[in-house]
Amino acid sequence: MAMTRGELIRPAGAPAEFGELLRQHRLAAGLTQESLAEQAGLSVHGIQKLEGGTTHPYRDTAERLIQALQLSDQDETRFRTAARPLPRRPQPHSPTSATSGVTTRTNLPLAATSFVARVGEMERVKDRLRDSRLLTLSGSGGCGKTRLALEVARQLVGEFSDGVWLVDLGPLGDASLVSQAVATTLGIRDEPGRPVLDALADFLHSRHLLLILDNCEHLIDASAEVVDTLLRSCARVRLLATSRELLGVAGEATWRVASLSIVDPQKRTKSGGDLAERVLASESGRLFVDRAQLAAPSFELSAQNASAVAQVCQRLDGIPLAIELAAARLSMLSVDQIAARLDQRFRLLTGGNRTAVRRQQTLQATIDWSYRLLAEEERTLVRRLAVFAGSWSLEAAEALGADAVPQHLDVFELLSRLVAKSMVLVEEPPEHEPSVVRYRFLETIREYAEEKLVEAAEADLARTMHRDWYLRVAEQALDGMEGADQKRWWDRLELEHDNLRVALTWSAADPTDSGVLLRLAALLGRFWQDRGFVSEGIGWLEMALARSESTPSSARARALNWLGHLESFNGNVDRACPLLEDSITHARAVKDRRVLSMALRHLSGAVLTMGDQVRARRLIEEAVAVSREEGYKREIAWNLRTLAEILGTAGYWESVEPLLLESIAVGRQSGDITPVLISTGALARLSMMRGDLARARRICEEALAVARKVDLKLPVAEQLVIMLGDLALAERDWEVADGWYRQALSAGSVTARAWVARALRHYAAMCAARGDTRGAVRIFGATSSVHAPPLPIFSLVDAEGAIVAGARLALGEDEFSMAWAEGQSLTLEQVTAEILSEDGKQTKR
Repeated sequence: MAMTRGELIRPAGAPAEFGELLRQHRLAAGLTQESLAEQAGLSVHGIQKLEGGTTHPYRDTAERLIQALQLSDQDETRFRTAARPLPRRPQPHSPTSATSGVTTRTNLPLAATSFVARVGEMERVKDRLRDSRLLTLSGSGGCGKTRLALEVARQLVGEFSDGVWLVDLGPLGDASLVSQAVATTLGIRDEPGRPVLDALADFLHSRHLLLILDNCEHLIDASAEVVDTLLRSCARVRLLATSRELLGVAGEATWRVASLSIVDPQKRTKSGGDLAERVLASESGRLFVDRAQLAAPSFELSAQNASAVAQVCQRLDGIPLAIELAAARLSMLSVDQIAARLDQRFRLLTGGNRTAVRRQQTLQATIDWSYRLLAEEERTLVRRLAVFAGSWSLEAAEALGADAVPQHLDVFELLSRLVAKSMVLVEEPPEHEPSVVRYRFLETIREYAEEKLVEAAEADLARTMHRDWYLRVAEQALDGMEGADQKRWWDRLELEHDNLRVALTWSAADPTDSGVLLRLAALLGRFWQDRGFVSEGIGWLEMALARSESTPSSARARALNWLGHLESFNGNVDRACPLLEDSITHARAVKDRRVLSMALRHLSGAVLTMGDQVRARRLIEEAVAVSREEGYKREIAWNLRTLAEILGTAGYWESVEPLLLESIAVGRQSGDITPVLISTGALARLSMMRGDLARARRICEEALAVARKVDLKLPVAEQLVIMLGDLALAERDWEVADGWYRQALSAGSVTARAWVARALRHYAAMCAARGDTRGAVRIFGATSSVHAPPLPIFSLVDAEGAIVAGARLALGEDEFSMAWAEGQSLTLEQVTAEILSEDGKQTKR
């Protein structure tokens, strides 16, 4: 039989706690906590805390509940009785007892867990609070604002004669209750007909205390009003606020609560005790280990699990709440399993402290709370910004968000709001562009925003707009990378590298739109070469060409040119030549003379590597003619340098120096430093061959300083380093030569195979010269399958042949064959690692 409402409620004679009585009336009315909160104008969490008995209702709250529950007269009387204010704390605990001599002057809760402090943060926050009457701790959800405020406050209790008092605004759903919550905390009684804020200001007028307003963001205007009133009328009151958004009150000092420090991802590959020490030295690592041992007492950080712990902390952005939720999962999962499941972090990171507010019980709820507080246009921009990888510029944000912003606003205004509300972070300007500010999400917030983007069915549009913006950037960079401003463009593209990868990936995901993928990949060829991303560039160019039509176009000609040239860089000359020949055919067909000049020059270099000097000269002479006809100064400079190399290789020395000097002069006029540097290096090589080693060294060192200033990777800087090694080798200074060759290998080992092979061959020549014949043979064997481009003018091929022949005689056929076979069994990476190892002064014999 169904029970009536009266039967559901405890008999009147029974003692009634308010929370239990509220729960009974809610169930009797057939309401959930959510529906009751909505009808009463309260927060769901407020209802939860009232029913759980962890808080007592304000008078206004009780009235709202009575109306929402539609209580009978008898039930209403009983409800009001239960809702009456609890007996006040003994006076010694109230601010009114400033002269009582009792030292307990606070309502701060005891800490249930240990506090993992950010290095130096506690002292700096205390100093800032001593210097300011209002300090707001801001930051994204879960970053530890409340915990930091409480820890700071506990240390300051003795500095305030009337105590330190915490007011938690989190449970409140009505802005009108903010001043009432502060008054109730301080034990101030209602005075009929008098505004609570006036009574509060009078009460605190001469008192000396610290007031903490926690969780202000959802009641920001009301919180600001209370704070502003107290600042104007209570000279000895200090206020410490926590909020995801600044209060915007005059005199407000701020402190951004950042994420906890993490292990540098670049150093996470280290294993053993060293990495474990790094984890414990990081703030996020210490927090994880501490909370892990609460969930799983047997947990210990070890060499085996340190990498996984570091990965978890890094992927969770050092957010304390997220790390605590992850550590709690150790009761069921290993650290490696947790790390593997972080792609579903919002499903994994649930089940936090049951007594915490709901928004702090899961990672999803924490960010949900911030997202719901945004205006609709702010949410739209957050979703659009989710497509960026890493950071973005204001201009990029404007390109993606302009169409979604109401006419009376602009993207800059909305982005400023998102920064103020701790949804977006401002990055420190990069060193090479100190005047440019960039923005980013914490990765956890970005993933949340991306989910919202997909839910809103806006993902395809946003990703296409993102791709189109970076296509325009790459188009602008085409000329920029070849002119006087080239370093800025290289730096900009490297800064945007992750976003360029996202744009390429989105282009590749649409098989019907291969044209954009081809255009974008072709435009990035020079960047991939000059900044050392050779293998990556080959991968994208291969994909773009495979998915595009074979109809001749400038984009296809350019893509074929760069794929062929990068393959040549990588030592795959046999594959490079047909690609470059196709590029020339397409460039002629569409009359793209700029690409034609490049492809002719690149093919000339490739066939020279194969030993065909006649064809190489014919190709480069056509390239020189094309570039001169069109007036492409940058192309003229490069083509003259290549012609000088080919003529020098053929023995026409009298023609070499004039061509190099003209190349340098025209290159300077073009603004492109690369042909200037490489022709200067060739002049140094020419001086070395003439026996003027001092002049050669001076030229090399000056050119290398310039190359490093503009951060050139391949080929210029490495070529100059190898030449400096050769100069030391010519003087039989083994130690200096060894150092230069090692530098070349350190740079080349992360870029193109051909340049690694070339550096290794020069190192092998040094090994032979200092008596390590077997070591030299092993290295030559390891590089024998790689076609390495020769240095300008002077090729090591003849010297290599002489060294190999001499080694065969010195070692005997059997020993020579064994050493050569050993070398052939090694990869270039293995040989390089041997040389660069601590005991690698000499290769293994």
